[in-house]
Amino acid sequence: MTFTEENLQERLQQLLPSAWEIEDTQVSSTTFLENTLLHRLTTINDKLHESDAKTILESLKRDLQPTNSLEANKEFTKILREGKKYQRDADDQAEYIDLIDFDNPENNEFTAVPEAQYQEQTSGVRFDYVLYVNGIPLVVVECKSTAQGTTVDNAIQDLQYYEDAEPRFFTPVLFNAAVDGDHFRYGAPGASEKYYFPWKTDEGRDEVEQAVEELFNPETLLDILQYFVFYEGNDAKIIPRYMQYEAANRVVQRLQEGQPRKGLIWHTQGSGKTYTMLYIAYKAEQVKALDKAKYVIIVDRDQLNEQLQGNLESIDYTLFDVAKTSNHLEKLLGQDKSHLIVTTIQKFEDVGDDLTAENDYETVVLVDEAHRFMEKKLGNKLHSAITNPYYFGFTGTPVQEGNRDTFDEFSPDGETYLHRYSIKDGQRDGFIVPVRFEVKQGIWD
Repeated sequence: MTFTEENLQERLQQLLPSAWEIEDTQVSSTTFLENTLLHRLTTINDKLHESDAKTILESLKRDLQPTNSLEANKEFTKILREGKKYQRDADDQAEYIDLIDFDNPENNEFTAVPEAQYQEQTSGVRFDYVLYVNGIPLVVVECKSTAQGTTVDNAIQDLQYYEDAEPRFFTPVLFNAAVDGDHFRYGAPGASEKYYFPWKTDEGRDEVEQAVEELFNPETLLDILQYFVFYEGNDAKIIPRYMQYEAANRVVQRLQEGQPRKGLIWHTQGSGKTYTMLYIAYKAEQVKALDKAKYVIIVDRDQLNEQLQGNLESIDYTLFDVAKTSNHLEKLLGQDKSHLIVTTIQKFEDVGDDLTAENDYETVVLVDEAHRFMEKKLGNKLHSAITNPYYFGFTGTPVQEGNRDTFDEFSPDGETYLHRYSIKDGQRDGFIVPVRFEVKQGIWD
């Protein structure tokens, strides 16, 4: 079915989860829905006076930087997650004022504004849809119509133009969404076209329908904002692709439930397994999926070890250590504290036994390239060193050959995998390009 832009906007309105309230088209020179934000500040923070809320609103406006857009977005995301620091008087102690109630999503106000017109630095832009949480814009949506000769690619180009034209508006934005009648793509502010991704959790469903219903679900939106955003310095904002989001949450849920204590993430090459592991470690620690836990990411090559260390440093990941030697790894595993440990599997060769037995911390082991891990024949050393770990393998090519069985190693009884993203999925989503060979007769025949 083909849609005009007007029809598509109406369809999106019908698909939006019921928590969203549709407001009339607005023309504004301010980024926030100020009355909504003032009301929610005093509602969420019950001891906050209206005069304080107005002072905080003015301070938030100053946080909307017209230059260094990504750096400003990074700083505002921190405010959204942790609260706005506020000190009434010089003699008062500073406190953090919540802009969003993450613990109780129903305490927030979700507002969708069609045809939102914004004008500050230019002659003005018109957004097809803006999704606000407590008066703060988190999603900007651009619609195009294939019936009118425009596609999702044109929508992405328009979004990029809007970012350049009115950068202050995008300071709080979590992600943009580009939609035509057949396709849906979403990407972080500042992302190039190749980093706009589909959201296709169910191959049998309409792409636009499932993306709007699932990704714009308020709980999903707040979950991504709180636990699934990293920044590579001031160069790029990293948000999850749907397979990363689903896999990470399944692992965290398994940790919270306590059993079974292992699982296989079967994701094809290029699906971003490294960031999936980082999302798992970050969210599990933040939500305290386990009361006391350390997380160990195991790779099979020094090059990957160095690459992962670079990723952690660039995203400002706190509390992580990279094992330099077997002795260093042994010391890290024996420590009584929550942190992330990165190591190669080879460093387990010379470590002792039962290194975690005498501390009170659970150990969650995340094994990259799990099929190669088995080839190293060091699995027994790992299990001897770490007492009863939670144990998750990540691979695109599981093996079942003789004594080498990735499924037997990482999957509990009755389960093949905890989450799968196949080569077929990657081809469908455009991440993998199929290679075809045509056999021709050689000139020497």
